[in-house]
Amino acid sequence: MKDVKRPQPYHNNGNSNNKNSKKSNANNKKGDSQGKIKKRIRDLKRALKNGPKTAKAKIESERRLRALDYELGEKYIDDHQEKLYQKYRTVKFLELKKAQRRVKTAKKAVEEAETIDEKEQNKLQEALNKARINELYILHYPKTLPYISLYASNEEKTKQNEKGKSKIEANKKLQREILDKVQQILDKGGDMNELSKEYRERYREMMVEKGNIPAVQPLVDEHQDQSAEQNQTVTENDDFFA
Repeated sequence: MKDVKRPQPYHNNGNSNNKNSKKSNANNKKGDSQGKIKKRIRDLKRALKNGPKTAKAKIESERRLRALDYELGEKYIDDHQEKLYQKYRTVKFLELKKAQRRVKTAKKAVEEAETIDEKEQNKLQEALNKARINELYILHYPKTLPYISLYASNEEKTKQNEKGKSKIEANKKLQREILDKVQQILDKGGDMNELSKEYRERYREMMVEKGNIPAVQPLVDEHQDQSAEQNQTVTENDDFFA
């Protein structure tokens, strides 16, 4: 049985209520609001409509407009993540403490199991690995998703039952999916931040499809972009003289 590596301490990841994470979330709130970004977009579109003085000015304005459209989408997602953080940070903090206690208990049981048979040792190791996977689940739960509790109380279970069987089954399926992805990332020695990145991109695609944010990609480096435009011009000239 492969031993799961011990995760890093729970701090500065936007999911706890310690001082470091508060500073981190305060930093994330910096920058223009959606309203200010939208105003800048309107002003820029108006300037483009009136006609820039030069072709170069038009290209630069169009680039700024694309950058602002992307920035607006990012801010929309950031604001969504912040709402979820504020809503679930207490329950996640409490569940993390419970998960850490279970890891500690399971680890102690494994360390004290040297005298028992191999089958029992494997069972204890599996329990430890499961406890650590649960700890990582809480630590790296996708920030764009409403949190699905690992240790729901009877009161919470009653509330879930009121939402209907289909909702409960959907939550169980999503929770299993995330737990499996945590295990897969561990098995390949990957970065746990991959999890939030994947689900953030999924959320972006969903919001683009709904028309809530513009369907634009981040701009490449300006020099790369200019080089690409120059290469395209050269190609067009070559085709012309061919």
